[in-house]
Amino acid sequence: MNPIKVLEWKGMYPIKKILLVMIWLFGCFLCMAGIIIFISDNDVKNLLLGILFGIGVVVFFSPIKKYSLTTYHCVPGLNSKLQKVELEKLLEGEVFEKISKKDSNITNCDIKLSEHWIGAKGKLIAKNLLIIGYPRVTSSLIGRATTPMVFIYMTGDVVKVDLKTDLSVEKISLLRKYFWHNFGIVSTEVLGKSKEEVTDIFSKQFQVLKEEMNLDDRELLIEMIKEPEKYRKIYMEILPYRIKKWCKKQNIEERKQ
Repeated sequence: MNPIKVLEWKGMYPIKKILLVMIWLFGCFLCMAGIIIFISDNDVKNLLLGILFGIGVVVFFSPIKKYSLTTYHCVPGLNSKLQKVELEKLLEGEVFEKISKKDSNITNCDIKLSEHWIGAKGKLIAKNLLIIGYPRVTSSLIGRATTPMVFIYMTGDVVKVDLKTDLSVEKISLLRKYFWHNFGIVSTEVLGKSKEEVTDIFSKQFQVLKEEMNLDDRELLIEMIKEPEKYRKIYMEILPYRIKKWCKKQNIEERKQ
């Protein structure tokens, strides 16, 4: 079975969609029932309840419609740009395995890798479109285990995934080194205004490429996935100076080893 379908069902997304639609339809029923009872019995309380449910039905219509019509919630950032069949084709034959202990001593994080994809806590991230990806050092005020992962695509889209486990500073450092050394993914933290600057640069570059190549979002994404190195070079050149400096430092350290 295609991994994308397995993850979608593991996340219970098809069931969540059905439940949301059923709850919305039940709200419609209660709204109509309240109005009908008011007409027949002149019961103001039921009318008010009907109006209340009616407001809820109207307010939640758009978000429920958007959630229900979204294909493959397990592929954030791409499910709104690529068709269902295209996503399935991209995941066909991909085999996911946990990061080998031999490669990096990170054993308690839910990250799996295939040839072209990263699986992080039930979400799929396309390696071929990634320029920046890093885990953040953070802490929860309510004591909840949390390690956010931030991924930035060439499109300028940001995908955030919570690993829902507390990784030590040492393991976060190992994971960052692993991403850079094995995939060339820039793994330094990009926060606040720096993140806004990067996403703005990436989204503008994506628009420039679309216009130059006369392609739409979907067509350009497919081209990027097919020839990642060609586009990676373009994006690495336009990175802000601070991030370029970080990349240079990592390359020097690798040569010393």
